[in-house]
Amino acid sequence: VMRLPARPGSGGAWRTDPTLIRASIVRALGPEAPPEPVPVQVLDGGAAPGIGAVVGARLVSAGFRVALAGNAAAFPRVARTTIVAYRGVRGSLAAARRVRARLGLGRIRVSAERQGIVEVTVVIGKDFQRGS
Repeated sequence: VMRLPARPGSGGAWRTDPTLIRASIVRALGPEAPPEPVPVQVLDGGAAPGIGAVVGARLVSAGFRVALAGNAAAFPRVARTTIVAYRGVRGSLAAARRVRARLGLGRIRVSAERQGIVEVTVVIGKDFQRGS
């Protein structure tokens, strides 16, 4: 049994204090779990053999989760790396910006079409080099 912290309020009612409740829960159950990694899709547009694995590893080390991987529809003719955020998906644009910062390049495009599995898609172009 856990007693939640409360204090007397107006009219004889008791009021809870969210800060004290949170502290009590953390004391009882431990710190909250880290946030789930953002799911991303990595598509090779023809940059170089194995580049998808390189990009995927970089993103995983930055807290992302590669949910889908493969070749881009325009493979092998993609010149520039593009990072796609999805309109209406909360946090997608911020995640796309974090991807760009981690990779050091890429133009961000916002798509009106939602992708139900991932929040961001990375299409690796020929401008991406292993040392990028």
